[in-house]
Amino acid sequence: MSGPGSFLQSKGEVFSHPYSSPPVWGGVIVGDAGANNIVFVSNSGYVKLIKSLPAEPIIIDAAVITLGSEVGMMIPECMVGLKYCAQAVPTDVEVNGSWIYYSVLPGVPGESLGVGKVYRANLFTGNTQLIAEGLAAPTGIAVSYDNTIYIAQLMGDGVSVVNDGKVTYALAETGGNLMTMRLR
Repeated sequence: MSGPGSFLQSKGEVFSHPYSSPPVWGGVIVGDAGANNIVFVSNSGYVKLIKSLPAEPIIIDAAVITLGSEVGMMIPECMVGLKYCAQAVPTDVEVNGSWIYYSVLPGVPGESLGVGKVYRANLFTGNTQLIAEGLAAPTGIAVSYDNTIYIAQLMGDGVSVVNDGKVTYALAETGGNLMTMRLR
């Protein structure tokens, strides 16, 4: 994500932070919020990289500067309009057929900016599609039998629903007591 208009890129950390792990035949798929990737871990302990998540660009604007100042970051005005490439940070992974669905919560200052996204990637072809964006700290996904996607947001509208590519509001904010579970 470097190049003209890009200023900073978070390089991530060199540690593992397994954040979600749906079971699949022969093991589990793990969303690793430390390494910013998705891996398959077999029942025997073999680990295979499924997807390394690219940095998520955030345009530095007044909202970013305000949020930065609230956490003690000095962001000079001359950076307005430049891109900051934040860590993708997968917060949930679900499997439905040959697709993995995953939410990303771009790292600081992305948690509070409403720049979270949900993607799906085909396990066989690697083809990745953006499903929803503009989410406020997405932390959970559930996919129903008819491919309706439910997204829990830590700082947003509670639960949103994605059906036929349209994001709608489903459940009001629950004061932090939101829990996701598999729909099958």
